[in-house]
Amino acid sequence: MAGLVAVAALALAAAALVEGNPQAAAYTTPPPFHVFPAPADEDDMKCLSDVKEGCSSILDMRTCLNSRDDSDVFIDKHGLIVNGQACVWCGGKACRTGAPNLCEPYDFLVNGKGKAFDDYGLGLEAIPKVASCSRRPVVMERDTSCLEVNAMGCLRIETKDVCLKSKDGLSLTWLNGMRVAGEPCIWCGGMPCTDSGPAVCAPMDWALNGEGKAFQTFNAKGHFRIAGCQNGGRIHVRHFGQPPPLPMLPFVEPVLPTWWRGPTPTNESTQCLRLLEHGCMAIRNKEVCLSSRDGRRMVSHKSGLDLYGQPCVWCGGGLCEDNDDSMCAPWNFLVYGEGNNPETSEFRNFHAKDVYTVAACKKGKLIPPGKAGWGGTRPLWVPPKPPTVWDQRCLKPIAGGCSAAQDIGTCLDSKDGGAQVKQKHGLKLAGEPCVWCGGGACV
Repeated sequence: MAGLVAVAALALAAAALVEGNPQAAAYTTPPPFHVFPAPADEDDMKCLSDVKEGCSSILDMRTCLNSRDDSDVFIDKHGLIVNGQACVWCGGKACRTGAPNLCEPYDFLVNGKGKAFDDYGLGLEAIPKVASCSRRPVVMERDTSCLEVNAMGCLRIETKDVCLKSKDGLSLTWLNGMRVAGEPCIWCGGMPCTDSGPAVCAPMDWALNGEGKAFQTFNAKGHFRIAGCQNGGRIHVRHFGQPPPLPMLPFVEPVLPTWWRGPTPTNESTQCLRLLEHGCMAIRNKEVCLSSRDGRRMVSHKSGLDLYGQPCVWCGGGLCEDNDDSMCAPWNFLVYGEGNNPETSEFRNFHAKDVYTVAACKKGKLIPPGKAGWGGTRPLWVPPKPPTVWDQRCLKPIAGGCSAAQDIGTCLDSKDGGAQVKQKHGLKLAGEPCVWCGGGACV
């Protein structure tokens, strides 16, 4: 039945063209396997800017989703409407085969497969976005002439004062279709700007328009501040917009305190480390690991953590975590990648919490691996003792005691259920949380 409906819709479109009404062809059923939003009506396009060079000339999301085509081509040789069509943004990748265009006019893209081009491009793996007045991205034009160019980029700034006097100085012009280079920095109130990492400062266009593309949630709605200039002096403007209602979050079982986290690495503590193009996780040697930082220009697969420039962490000669066999890994990947949600967590357990060592520098010189200590960014820092009271509500008693567990999942979901032996050599047994010893003998 669905096939008959699609055939009927295409037949109606063809009939419309024959009758001299090509505009009707813009609203036919899209090709199979690709979902296009409904086109904007004329009233919803009145605010859009006319682009003389056409939608296909646009390189960024903000301009694309504020524009419609005003090129000289009204109807092309395939009968596809071009002039007057709302622009469609294809997620920062090519919309179609045969051209690298990131933005195309609506009717040309929706109905052009098999006529003007062979197939859709990688940009249409996700649902594309159509320009309209009601769906425009946030645009805040700012005077940035007095701001300092921060070569590290907004995302690496950690303090409010530096963030609100800076604009992004990275050579990266676009990221996920949003502007980065030259954008004023925004301060997110001291909390992580997004759910993709711990950055508390971010480039404006990327932060305000990246939700659902570069990250899932912009956390600072309603309370961010934007760096800017007025009369030659620096100002920062607080966003007074009404934030949307907060979503209802599912209950999350309390997690153990992060007593094992050392100090956050700084630029000074990592500047002498060499960048490894293939990344920390390819290293199997302690000396190489503790003299390196990650050189991959990428973010982690699930949690979106920025890996570039992160100091490498040596996991004591054992496995770092339970999702692969790496013995060395980037710092923020290990510190922030742990979790119980398989959709957003890189792994479940960071095995080396009490034995890991971080590659680090002191006064511009490499700290030798033998002296780098636990949490190497501060060699003399002594980790606090683990908490004496653990949240054990989610743990299940295991009959026969913890020693009966043969795999990491069972072990770390359990507490000792050998009720008949409550103590041995004066040490508690019954009710104690189980400890996984990395797959080897514990004692």
